[in-house]
Amino acid sequence: MAKIKTLRAERSFDRFITQDRCVVIVYHFLCPACITYHDEVKTRVNELGGIPLGRIHLNLEWVIREAGMIGDVEEENTFLVERYKVGNLFPVTLFFENRNVVKRVDGALTVEQLKDLFKDTFKSRSDEGSVAEGAVCDSGECFIPIDR
Repeated sequence: MAKIKTLRAERSFDRFITQDRCVVIVYHFLCPACITYHDEVKTRVNELGGIPLGRIHLNLEWVIREAGMIGDVEEENTFLVERYKVGNLFPVTLFFENRNVVKRVDGALTVEQLKDLFKDTFKSRSDEGSVAEGAVCDSGECFIPIDR
């Protein structure tokens, strides 16, 4: 059974994105849209085609102080703001291939939209090797030309 991997800080995030391809949802713990999005994705993660899926939260210092949670709070993930310019709109879904962001979506998606994005974003990667060398493809059908 597939599940969403929780990434807690920069080190676990950097290890996660070393995979050939993966998706990370950046969320904020006080964002209602993030909570709804995460819950829906979590219950239907098996429908997403086996692409590794992670999540990481962005703690904003002022929110932590306002909530009175100064004690045992994980470090702020400010590297997300610096590297990926997240912070104004949540959730943010980042699609990675070989450590590089190949697609970014700001805001919540339905699981159907997410499935389509997975398929569209990673289509060429999942199709690699399935067509014989030298094959000619047209309208979804492939054939190997015979030299006469």
